[in-house]
Amino acid sequence: MENQASQQSIDRVERLLKEHLIIVKRIESQNNKIQKRLRLMVIGGYIKLSLVLIPIILGIIYIPAFIKDVQARVNTIPFLSVSQDGSSKNSFIDMLSSFSGGQINQDDINKLLQKIQ
Repeated sequence: MENQASQQSIDRVERLLKEHLIIVKRIESQNNKIQKRLRLMVIGGYIKLSLVLIPIILGIIYIPAFIKDVQARVNTIPFLSVSQDGSSKNSFIDMLSSFSGGQINQDDINKLLQKIQ
């Protein structure tokens, strides 16, 4: 009788260990899936961060040179040229305001064209 009871308890322990092993394997596979997803989320986060930071860094590097180039091109246009101190030299508005009277005659137009060239 004792032998049979101990055999039943051993069988019960073995059955419980097998069930426990199945549950542990299931949990381990779920943990592996979760770990893969987390890894992909971290990589995706770095990609998103780089999509934001790379244009900002490139802008900081290249925009000053671009602005200088645009300013140099604008300065070649006679009536839009601006000196380095910000004052306009022979700007179109200054040329127009130098004429007297409310109307511009042919002589004023010729003077204006000479200043532009």
